[in-house]
Amino acid sequence: MSDSIKKYNELVEDGMINPNTPLRTYTELELVETVANIARHYKDDMPAELIFALAKDELAVREVCD
Repeated sequence: MSDSIKKYNELVEDGMINPNTPLRTYTELELVETVANIARHYKDDMPAELIFALAKDELAVREVCD
């Protein structure tokens, strides 16, 4: 699990982020690049839905940390 995902989970637990509310909209390019990055680090049999969810979480963490 990436450091960004760990940070996101900490922020959710602390009540700093509501995972049901998007922080902002992100571009398709940002999403595709993030999905590709995550997919490179995991096995080929990881469900696409999970990779997509991780990518959205990663983008949410970037928004909070920036």
